[in-house]
Amino acid sequence: MFGLAPSPFLLSGVIEHHLDTWEAHEPHVVAQLQKSLYVDDLISGGTTVEETKELKEQAIEIFEDAIFTLHKWQSSEPK
Repeated sequence: MFGLAPSPFLLSGVIEHHLDTWEAHEPHVVAQLQKSLYVDDLISGGTTVEETKELKEQAIEIFEDAIFTLHKWQSSEPK
């Protein structure tokens, strides 16, 4: 079909479905990811550096399972 482009709506549906499959294994992390997603950006953090690093590692694992690569990490913490 002419004029088709990837849809943020379809991407959102795919991500939501994938997170639903992980909800039984990592309910806290999945809830955090679901409330922190905006289109294809994950905007989140934590109260400590260690907590944030753990969330980052778990998010990478969950999204790698769906062959999605999370990148462009930014932080206001120098560590």
